Amino acid sequence: MSKKAIVILIAAILSFTAIFTACNKDNYTDPSSGDKYILVTDENGEKVLSPDGELLVYVTDENGKKVKDEEGNFVTEVHGFIGQIENDGVVEDYAYYFTLPSGWKTVNDRGEFENKTKNYALKIAIKEQTFEKYYEFSKGVYDLLVSEQQDKSKEDLEVIWKELEYETADSKVVLLVAEQGEGSQATLFFVNSKNLYEIILTANGDCSSADMESEILTIYDSLEFKPYTYYGETTAE
Repeated sequence: MSKKAIVILIAAILSFTAIFTACNKDNYTDPSSGDKYILVTDENGEKVLSPDGELLVYVTDENGKKVKDEEGNFVTEVHGFIGQIENDGVVEDYAYYFTLPSGWKTVNDRGEFENKTKNYALKIAIKEQTFEKYYEFSKGVYDLLVSEQQDKSKEDLEVIWKELEYETADSKVVLLVAEQGEGSQATLFFVNSKNLYEIILTANGDCSSADMESEILTIYDSLEFKPYTYYGETTAE
């Protein structure tokens, strides 16, 4: 199998569905429509979310003024948490907070991240499938790559598989790293609040598998997960 084929094989587990947008502390612009909303915040200025983790916004009139009910209270409504919000180096997604490590920044309206200094690209997603199925597929990829190492023309191929224990995860945190020549990819997957998370780190250029492992674990430590379940029984173990 050629290096290109190996890259394509690993890339089969790539996917990402989040969208991102910027806002200040109290205002939010829906990236799908461009509509602007006033966020409901508490006495500390922090966003108030619904029991399902969605944004709460004030109902406004045609002049953008907040509407009150008959008792003089401001009227609020639930607005789907579409995209990401970034403040002071912390990106808030509908499912997690990500304190950007040094050198990292958001890329575009697809919720991607990059570190140009290290030639890294990052994607974080929740997968609508079970941990067991994802584990089985990924282990199959690992076994195939290990078999490729037997080929003398692939002697520069390095592969890592680790199953780690973290108190912040409800399953093992599984790490798969593949590095060959000037292309590397690390995948981390695990369950939190019945959500199957997938973190994929890719590197262009000379980067060792050990560097990839260190970087993706640093990224994991920079995440704080929200206590909401998004696909119900789909990702339950």
